[in-house]
This record gives sequence, structure tokens and C-alpha cells, in this order.
Amino acid sequence: MALADTRKIMLTSLTKYQSGILELLHNARAVQIENLKEEGEELQSNQYEYQHAQLTFALTLLEKYKTEKPSFKDMLAGKIPVKQQDIDHLVKNFDYLDIINQVENLEATLNQATSTIDKLNDESKQLQNWIGIDFVPRDYQTRKVNVQLGSVASNHYQEFIQKIGNVKTGDVKKVSDDTKEAYLVVTSLQDNDQDVKRLLSEYDFKPAQLPRLETLPKAKIESNAASIKEQEKVIEVTKQEITKLTKHQHRLMIVFDYITWKKEQTDQLNKMSSTSKTFSVMGWIDADHIKLLEEDLQKVTKKYALAEIAVKKDVPKPVALKNSKIFRPFESVTNIYGMPKSSEIDPTPFLAPFFIIFFGLCLTDAGYGVVLALLAWGMIKIMKIPIENQRLLRLLMIGGIFTFIIGAIFGGWFGLVLEDLPDSISFIREPLINIRQINPLESPLTVMMISFVLGIIQVLVGLGLDVYWKIKQGNKMDGLLGSGVNFLFLLIILFWASTKAGLLPEAVGPIATYTLYAGVVLMIVTQGRKSKNIVLKFFSGTLSLYNLVGFLSDILSYSRLLALGLATGIIAMVVNLVAMLFKDMIPFVGWGVAVLILIGGHLFNLAINTLGAFIHSGRLQFVEFFPKFMEGGGTRLQPFKKESKYIRFKS
Repeated sequence: MALADTRKIMLTSLTKYQSGILELLHNARAVQIENLKEEGEELQSNQYEYQHAQLTFALTLLEKYKTEKPSFKDMLAGKIPVKQQDIDHLVKNFDYLDIINQVENLEATLNQATSTIDKLNDESKQLQNWIGIDFVPRDYQTRKVNVQLGSVASNHYQEFIQKIGNVKTGDVKKVSDDTKEAYLVVTSLQDNDQDVKRLLSEYDFKPAQLPRLETLPKAKIESNAASIKEQEKVIEVTKQEITKLTKHQHRLMIVFDYITWKKEQTDQLNKMSSTSKTFSVMGWIDADHIKLLEEDLQKVTKKYALAEIAVKKDVPKPVALKNSKIFRPFESVTNIYGMPKSSEIDPTPFLAPFFIIFFGLCLTDAGYGVVLALLAWGMIKIMKIPIENQRLLRLLMIGGIFTFIIGAIFGGWFGLVLEDLPDSISFIREPLINIRQINPLESPLTVMMISFVLGIIQVLVGLGLDVYWKIKQGNKMDGLLGSGVNFLFLLIILFWASTKAGLLPEAVGPIATYTLYAGVVLMIVTQGRKSKNIVLKFFSGTLSLYNLVGFLSDILSYSRLLALGLATGIIAMVVNLVAMLFKDMIPFVGWGVAVLILIGGHLFNLAINTLGAFIHSGRLQFVEFFPKFMEGGGTRLQPFKKESKYIRFKS
């Protein structure tokens, strides 16, 4: 119910034990290290930053050229299983820096060859329209003759030719053309070139931008083609060399995580205060872990001092959820919303029963529940997920079990209509029908009423928690006259509504009415208590009656449980119907197609509605339940710990 008791500690020891204690803190996964360095104080350079960047680059490149596809078993296993001693041995004996250098050099060769090919292709493209000239443009220039290569618009070419023909000192030769441009060689005398220049300007003559040539354009293009083939061979050989290096990928992955840890340790070192002989580290820790930390420190050195630092009441502490094994999976729901403040209650054990029942009501198919539970259990076992990362999968497994129970009560079994099952399997059909207590398709109002009742109970629990926690924190009047009165008023409304609906004897009707009047008066008197002006007290109290609309709106939100439950069942029935249609429509292979539709359709329905069940059940907690007793916005305790991208520890 309560959050972890986080304490602030100061650990001081001799400098020669600093690396050992830092490694201990990294493995302990218990202490959130705070910064003790003063502004402007010199920081230790992080030698692992560059290696981390190098490894990131090398692994990214090798992944592109990996030819061996991972086996299905490897994909399920996920991260590489390895022991700590094997990591230390690998880093010591594997020359990973040499492999990185090889990868970097090969990548540089690859880039150089690719760049050269691009340059040669661009050059050849520029020369393509000038294959027809029989001279090297830069060589065909004299003091008396001016030769210009360029283009004019194709639709102006004939007119341009006619006009330039009237200029005695000018001559034009068309080399090539395309749909837009005519590519020309314009020759004119240097001494009398003004008329030619005027015409060139008039017809928007575009001078050719050609590379510096030593040979004819045609010969240069052929030479470029030969050079491109040579560079393509270089690329092919380089790619083969990179592919050979992919055999080191797994070892580089292990080294990557090791270097990441060393980089993180250096970052934490820069938070510590140190002298030539001692160092100090300050941080936050769960009080239950202090004794364990001291036991571990004894293994490194007995020359240390561990002291708790007093923290003022108004100073916010980092928050850690602390629940029993049964409620721990539900922390994944709380974590989505965010942490409660250190002065608030942990909502996890209170949301758990509501969330899991709502989840089952959203799916309402016993068959889907079995499949979901088995899939979640299988992923935990096959992928060997560490226990601290199993929360969500364990939650889905519990959700599958509750879906099975609720689905059986509602008669949902993969969208089958139980009454239509053949007599040959009556030994299965009859028990399933007998277990079913409610048919949502035939009695949707019953399911809706169940949803509303659950909503009313959860809203009342939320208000009750607010009263309890405020009283526990010493705010008795605020708790009793705030949420306490709202709680009582809601009960009065329910009492009055029950008499009007005929659920209670008619004789209690007048009592319910007078009780309602008393409740209204109580709301007006108490809810404006914080206003000093008596008139404002009255208006504030009267306006508080509007909260009733908010409560009714909250309760109506629970109708989504009916909608999602019906959607799951109806889609499952449609999948079955479509499968049977294809079975009858397609001769010989109809059964095969039907089986594929059944498997694919039901898996899709399970996936999309599991997502919907999780989201909407969570929404009811976040929007309708939490605001009744919790503000949130706490800072999560983030212990210094080893997190890996590629590996997992065997032990």
C-alpha cells in the first residue's frame, strides 16, 4: 500500500577503493547517485565516449552486410546469454579496436569508391551531349577565333540558325539535341564578335559547363566507363571483406555493452566529490536495501563510512513502487500514468482487481483468454526474460486467466454459438452451456448494469482511499468533510435511486427523500468551508452539487466495457462465418483456406482487442479512479544499474 521508504545516504571511502565500490554500486542496482560536484569543478574525461561511438558505427555497418539470418530460436531468445566472467575474459583477449579500425577503413574505401563513381557518372552525363565534336574544347581557341559550346531552346533553333547565317563572322554547328535543347558549337572571329554575342544573348544561349578535358568527349566517356567498372570491383571486394568481419558481430555486441557500462561509470565518477585520498558519493536508496549494501561493501573494504542524511519534510523524495509478488505485475499500469508523489499512496494494489476484471470484460472470450495466457507464459520461458522485466507479460498472463473465467461465464469460445455445435460433441457443448450464466448478445443491458455497478464501486473506493490517506497524514477534517461527505452523498443518491427504481420497498421512499435533502444540506454546508466570506461559503457549497454530474459522467464511462466485450465476440463470429463461406466456395482446398482464415482472423482479433482491453481498462484507472485520491507527478527512483542492449546475464 505504501511506497518504498527512500532515504538519502552519504558513502565515503579511500580513493584506492573507488573503482571497486563503483562497480559494486553498478551491480547492486539500488542507489540513485546524486551530483556532489560544484559548478566549475574539473570533470574527469570520459575515455569510453569515443569507443562507444566507434562500436555503434561498426555494429550498424556490420548489420547491413550480415548474410546469415538468425534462427527462429535465436530470435525468440533475444539477447545473447553470457556470464560476467566470460565478458571480462572476452574484453581482455579480443582485439576489438583492430576490428573497429578494419571496419572504419573498409567503410572509407567504400565511400571513396562510391564518391568516385558518382563523380565519373556526373562527368559523363555532362559530356553525353558533346560526343559529336571532334576537338578538345579547351584546345580549339586562338587569338583570332572564339569557339563557344552551349545550347538554345529547340523551338528557337531554326530561327537562330537563320539569323546567325546573316552574320559573316559567325558559324554554328549542331552537335546533338533533345526535346528541350539544341547543343551547338558557335564559332566567331574575335575582332568582330559583337553581332554574334548580341544574337546569343537574344536567344538565351546557355554556355556549356564542361569538366577540364585532355581528350575528346567520346574518349573521356569511354575512359570514365572503364574507371567506373574498376571502382565497382573495388566496392564488391570491399563488401566481401566487410561481410567476413560480420563473424565478429556477436563479440562486438558484448564489448559494446561492456564499454557502455564503463562510460556510465565514468559519468557517475564525475558526480562524486574526491580528494587525493578519499572520495564521497551521495544518493537515494530504498531503506530496506541499506543493510544489504553494507554487507556488499564489507566484501570490497571495511574502510568506509555510510551515513544517512536527514531530509526536510517538504523536500520531495524519489519514488519507488513496492508491492507484494501478486500485485507487482500491475505496476506496469501505474508506471504508464506516472509516479505518485512521495506523500501519496501507491495506487497499484487498489487498481489491480478493477483493472483485471475490466480487462476480462473487454475480451469476454474464454478461448482467447487461454491463448493469451499461454502466449505470455511462453514468451517468458522461451525468451528467458529477466524477472524485473516480466511485469507486463505476467499482467497479460493474469489477464488471460481472468478472461478465461469471465469468458466462460459469458459463453464466449472463439465466437462459436454453443447451441449450434453438433450433437456429436454434446459432451463438450452441454457443460459449456451450463457454465454460461449471461449471454451478452441476448442480455446487453445486464452486462451494462454490471459495468455501472463496478464503476460505482470503484468511484466509492477512490473517495474512500482519499479519506483514509488524508486521515493517516493528519488531515482529518479535510478528509472527512471533503471526500468523506462526497462518499456519503453518493451513497444517499444510490439509496434514493434504488427506491425510485423499485429495488427497495416503497415504504422506505419517504426516508430516502428526506435523507437526500439532508445530503444536499450537508454538501452546501461543508463544501464551501475553505471560503472565509459566509456568502462565498454558501455559493461554493451550492456549486459543489455540480460534482454530482462529474460522478455520473465517470460512471457512464464504464459502459465502454460492454461495447468492447460485444465487439470482441461479434468480430470472432464474423471470422468464423467468413471462414465457412470460403470452405464452401472453394473446392478441394476450401478447408485449408478456412483454417488459414480462422487462425489469422482470430489472432488479429485477439491482438487488436487485447490492446483495446489494456488501453481502455487503463483509461478507467487514469481518468475515473486516480483523480479521486492521487495527484501524481512524483520523480521515479532511478538506481545506477547495468542495462544492456545486446546481452543478458546467465546468472
